[in-house]
Amino acid sequence: MLRASLIFFLASLMLGSAVMYIQFGIVCVLVAWHFKWDGLKETVPAIINESKPAWVMLLLFTALFTITLLASDIVSFSQIGELKWLIFPLAFGLAFSAILNAKELRTIERIAIVFLLVILIYSTIESVYQVRTGKNFGRLLLFDESSFSPRRGSGLLKNPIPYAHVVGSLFHIGIVGAIISCSKGRRRMAAILSGITLLLFLCLLSSLARGAWLAIALTALFSLIIVPKSFKLVNMIGLGVATVIGICMLASNSSLYNRFLSSFDPAGYSNSVRLQLWRTNLDMLVEHPFGMGFNANDTVLPEKLAELGYPDISFHLHPHNEFLDYAVATGFPGLLLYLGVTIWLLIFTVRLLRRSNLNGATGEVFLLTSSALVQSFLNGCALTDQFTTPGRFLICLAWAVPMAIALKYKNAPPLEPRKGT
Repeated sequence: MLRASLIFFLASLMLGSAVMYIQFGIVCVLVAWHFKWDGLKETVPAIINESKPAWVMLLLFTALFTITLLASDIVSFSQIGELKWLIFPLAFGLAFSAILNAKELRTIERIAIVFLLVILIYSTIESVYQVRTGKNFGRLLLFDESSFSPRRGSGLLKNPIPYAHVVGSLFHIGIVGAIISCSKGRRRMAAILSGITLLLFLCLLSSLARGAWLAIALTALFSLIIVPKSFKLVNMIGLGVATVIGICMLASNSSLYNRFLSSFDPAGYSNSVRLQLWRTNLDMLVEHPFGMGFNANDTVLPEKLAELGYPDISFHLHPHNEFLDYAVATGFPGLLLYLGVTIWLLIFTVRLLRRSNLNGATGEVFLLTSSALVQSFLNGCALTDQFTTPGRFLICLAWAVPMAIALKYKNAPPLEPRKGT
């Protein structure tokens, strides 16, 4: 049930905030039911201990965040909600630690996989429809809510940015599964997963999220470094095929091609606005090196834009850069802590991936490679956009994987490298 609930959770990320929070609650209930009170008292400290540097930095970051809340004149519910920093990775870490030894798929898990596949197929159809018509037919049909789409695919979500984060993360999970299956000679599974990743790639293209496209390219280069040697050849072939498909799509579709070219135009509206937001937020950070709180871009930014001679803009609620947002909120100390958590957990994941590969643990290699690529992809996206709730869920999910696997290795024997690795 717990493994099925995580699969259903991945599907829920494309169905809106209410559904994803409900499904996260189900995951938490199943975690509590699995471990009971005595298990939680033993497992929670163990997970924290096995990735202690990350948790220390997370706790310090949370403390800084709390101070900014207390110092704020007005505290919004959305700001308090950012304290999910500690809840999400811990809950997912417990979930993964409970399912790592699970082997065969059960009926409920097969149903969850089919449901996820149905959501992906529908998302592809809906995204193409939105790009061609500018209308969000799915929301009108299911929620009786018309949502204007500026000819960008967003599935059942209103915003194409979180949609791109979700389908891009699932794309990397699918491509890792396809690479490993192909390398192990499981051709049927490799073909199925390749087809699914193609659907996800089409969804990602239809979102017209240029930041996600950039993140895909950066993650592809990163994969050349971290993918185990036994999978490198298949990975390079896969990257070559994906590149050819991407080029053909750009060459055959004028809207995709023009959107791609607009990435390099600093005078373009969204590009110029981002440059203004980044310049303004950097000035705010220099003037307030210990932070201004998480409502700075809601209250201070319009005044600062005017001071620098920039026009008032329609999307100034955040700077379209996750790292810059936390820097302005918590100052240079908060930025260093956030970068510390991000970099440490990525390195931690790659180190565990090496160990799993030497031990021949294919399941762990799949989870850790997926985790590393999802972390790389989402942090690449964070350079030009914010983490909305799906993005925050996904990065915490990716962080939880190495935490859980490190706990499994706690009492494991020393490594004995195998020949040919």
